[in-house]
Amino acid sequence: MAETILSPVEEYTPIFKNHGLSVKVNIPDDAVFMSIDIEKMIRGFDNLLSNE
Repeated sequence: MAETILSPVEEYTPIFKNHGLSVKVNIPDDAVFMSIDIEKMIRGFDNLLSNE
């Protein structure tokens, strides 16, 4: 799961920094089960960053 979350976050980190934002990701050591739509997460990042 860590790779699933970290990959898009790492891609967007330079863009976040250009917008004066910082990124903090905390992934617990214990297993966490969740269902996430990566495409929707990426779309959410795009929407947030395009709303200047």
